[in-house]
Amino acid sequence: MALQRLSIIDLHFHDLRHEAISRLFELGTLNVMEVAAISGHRSLNMLKRYTHLRAYQLVSKLDARRRQTQKIAPYFVPYPACIESVNEEAGQDHGYRVHLPDFDGLSASGASRASALEAAGVLLLRTLANAAQRGERVPRPGDLPEGKLERVMIHPLMSTA
Repeated sequence: MALQRLSIIDLHFHDLRHEAISRLFELGTLNVMEVAAISGHRSLNMLKRYTHLRAYQLVSKLDARRRQTQKIAPYFVPYPACIESVNEEAGQDHGYRVHLPDFDGLSASGASRASALEAAGVLLLRTLANAAQRGERVPRPGDLPEGKLERVMIHPLMSTA
């Protein structure tokens, strides 16, 4: 029928099965045990004939530096912050405080706006690095706080100076 119309001669069910299993392995979305369950193979030795090592797949798996970076990169993302002036006397600002609402009690102060932002960035970086080192979860960055006059995003790896 379809094979005759396409002029395919001597095609067997197992040829199609081999092709399908090879494609499943190439996609890389299923592990060996899942492919074995789908294909009906009881022996992993039989499945070995369907796996073909590809250099580009091996490189990404063997590159430990890249893998480590992917583990810690999600820690170092921008977080919302509020800036407020403190010790206002006769309309003059005597300092600034930056509060990071996603972390309980995390705030930094400085004599100038820039120094307060810099201190908050360093404090955020230290907090995130310590959490990464201990394998602790950190809160996801929330929305910029409502009702505050000055709101910014602080990236822990970027200097504000």
